Amino acid sequence: MKERVIELYTAKYYGSNCCHFAELLEEHESLTLSASSVRRILLTSGLKQAKQRRRRRIGLRPLRCMLRLTMQQVRLSVPSFVRTNAGRPIPLSCSKG
Repeated sequence: MKERVIELYTAKYYGSNCCHFAELLEEHESLTLSASSVRRILLTSGLKQAKQRRRRRIGLRPLRCMLRLTMQQVRLSVPSFVRTNAGRPIPLSCSKG
């Protein structure tokens, strides 16, 4: 069956996508295969290549929100100031003033 699918793809239906090819097989050739099976057969035979997926990019706004959240967690778990060796308090807030 795999050989028949490969033969039909190269001879008649070359260039069609996997879903459309599976529909054509069922309609014209009386072969019932899922699109994922067709895709797997074509990938293993080397006729199709796996598509590369794009990496998801995190923008600045979500990074700022994550940083703000971690700073809030730090403020809740640490006292409002920390003393240095000189005895002066160091505020943990990010604001200037």
